[in-house]
Amino acid sequence: MPNPFLGTHTLKDDANQKLRLELSEDGKFDIKLLPKVPREFAENFNIIIDKKDEHKKDEIIDKFLKRNGIPKGKVNIQKTYSSTESPWVKASMKIDIKDFKMAILKIVYEFAVDTIPNYFNDSKAIEIAELLKDCDFENLYSKISFIGDGFNNVILKPFSHLIDFKNNNHYLILFDSPDMGLIGMVNLFNVFNLGIRLSDNSGFIDKSMIIGKNDMDTKTFKKFTLNQIVSHTYSLINYRVQYFLPENQAILQESLENEKKPDFSFYRDGDNIPFFDRHGNVKYKNIDEKLHQPQLTKLPLGDTVNDLITQINLDEEFYIKLLPVNKLYQVVSVRIEQYKI
Repeated sequence: MPNPFLGTHTLKDDANQKLRLELSEDGKFDIKLLPKVPREFAENFNIIIDKKDEHKKDEIIDKFLKRNGIPKGKVNIQKTYSSTESPWVKASMKIDIKDFKMAILKIVYEFAVDTIPNYFNDSKAIEIAELLKDCDFENLYSKISFIGDGFNNVILKPFSHLIDFKNNNHYLILFDSPDMGLIGMVNLFNVFNLGIRLSDNSGFIDKSMIIGKNDMDTKTFKKFTLNQIVSHTYSLINYRVQYFLPENQAILQESLENEKKPDFSFYRDGDNIPFFDRHGNVKYKNIDEKLHQPQLTKLPLGDTVNDLITQINLDEEFYIKLLPVNKLYQVVSVRIEQYKI
């Protein structure tokens, strides 16, 4: 891992105390003070060195005294130690934007090729591969369409209800855009955020989105479809049904009493809830077969972030069998509900 804070920095409260931020093998920063030596000799003076350089103290002191023409026997040297917990460091980070974006392009290209086999022969994929092979910075911006400046995470806002970017993990996202083609998004350490147009063509992804998570804590990399992400993020689907009940007080009361029973539920055939006609014949083995039909009126309810609620109005006469009375009730609409967990 390269050190983004190479060079010399200072303490925030002492601009004259220079230091370096050294990167350890486990990726953590360690502050190392550089020797702070007075420019001129005075009756009383301090020389400050990092404890890790304590073995160099005699060499540093001798060099200072010699430069000022002072014999070492003429001075009284005292050694003291001090420390500061979590000191504030004033530092700057310099990044070559072209180098940075070329690296992100390589990451997202490799993720796309590894995830979508038929992307490899796409004309844009071939163009990107040639650009990467030649490290062609000159044509980087003329051939590649970037989304975002690389540091503003506003481009990831549409995914924030599904993914918690506020950690040190890496996230890679592939999705089809009917208007733009195949898009790849990259989030590294929630610091670097960039989108890239990988192809002018769409239709690469059946499940509409694929997310790769590089977990920095468990040292694992996993891929998820959109449905898998939703299942990790939201509760199982709950169905709420609006019934059509005739103006019959006995039938209405029976329905209300049935809903209060502990074993009240929809009749199921395995994991499926069937739709029946009025004679008890199965019209759809699973109500989802009907609810997913595109011509049905679908009304979004809830806030679409914490509550995913859609009301679907039916265009045919259907019945659901309710337990434990084991009777058919006509259905007018169905609400599909999921809640963020």
